[in-house]
Amino acid sequence: MNAVLQTALVPAAHAAGFTGTLPHLVRTTESGLAVVSLQMEKRGGGLRLELGFIPTWLRALRPRAYPARARAGVLGPGLTAFHAPMSYRRPLTRQFVRYDEHAVNALPSLGARLTRLFKRVGLSWLTERERQVPLRDDSPLGDAVSQLSKTYDWALDWLLSAKTAAALRTSLARTMAGTDVDRKMFAAWALAKAGDIHAHAFLVTMLDDPGVQTRYRTDPGQSIRAAQALADVHGWRFTWGARSVAGVKRRAAELAAKR
Repeated sequence: MNAVLQTALVPAAHAAGFTGTLPHLVRTTESGLAVVSLQMEKRGGGLRLELGFIPTWLRALRPRAYPARARAGVLGPGLTAFHAPMSYRRPLTRQFVRYDEHAVNALPSLGARLTRLFKRVGLSWLTERERQVPLRDDSPLGDAVSQLSKTYDWALDWLLSAKTAAALRTSLARTMAGTDVDRKMFAAWALAKAGDIHAHAFLVTMLDDPGVQTRYRTDPGQSIRAAQALADVHGWRFTWGARSVAGVKRRAAELAAKR
């Protein structure tokens, strides 16, 4: 299968401006580094192609997250699609492609299908990432999301998906009105950081969100995340864990009493 991909996928990638060979191919542009990585299943018999884009602007936004090899201008082995932020990674196929279920003489056909998928879907996705830049919004909300995006991919996702400041506000408001509690927590975090009292109140109520114990796993609920968000909003010290919830709850109560 490796030989098939070397003769089918690699030439197509080189024609699109990539250099190197599998398992990692890299294309360098002014916008950043596009990477295609071949991931082989640990026990053999399956493979997956992972796409990643490491934008140039990431170096200023998250200096520590920007790959050291990219900073040094070192490409090739050691720089993979997995160095890209989560917002800029995607598998070309959702599941591992089982090549061990094909006869040897059928592998060239499988390689050709993967190459067509790369040219039709992979290159289009990477090109879109090359053109994409985070929204610049100087409003309190935009500033709050920008600060959070330096650490969290979910905040970066909002800046990348919103084309205007109004669209960013609409997206967060729609999330708060929805039923996805995980996303509501993140939206409330950003809104509270920007001074939204309703979002702040939501986070305070979530400090009492109970955990759920099932037969197979423990869901800790949203109390720790709420404590983390409130601690960030107010500049309080925070250490991830259930013990921090009580301290944040106490400080939130004291703050409410002063108001």
